[in-house]
Amino acid sequence: MSIAFDAWKEGHVAPSSHEVRVVAPKFTVKLEPVSARLKGELVHPNRTSIISEIHYSPDGKRIIAGDYPGGVVVVWDVATGKQLTAIDTGYGYRGSAQYFFLSPRTGGEGRQAPHALDV
Repeated sequence: MSIAFDAWKEGHVAPSSHEVRVVAPKFTVKLEPVSARLKGELVHPNRTSIISEIHYSPDGKRIIAGDYPGGVVVVWDVATGKQLTAIDTGYGYRGSAQYFFLSPRTGGEGRQAPHALDV
């Protein structure tokens, strides 16, 4: 490996070369569950984004999660862990689950909720 500061003319630093040996680790990583109470996992289909929002339905039977910036909103059944639906809302912030509501369909003061889901 060579280190040089060619762009720093005022620094007067001479380049240098070093040999770096790469060795395999002496141990293996043992995967352990996060908690003994962990029952399973829900895998979002978009593995390249981050989960920006996670919400339970009012009755506690479903989970909704949206990713950013991918825009995929997914609904799972809590009891079975089965994915019920996935909605591709398009790339960008509007894919966040904060814009989705799980029934009832009102957005407060009797207004219609945007993107309401009856699941």
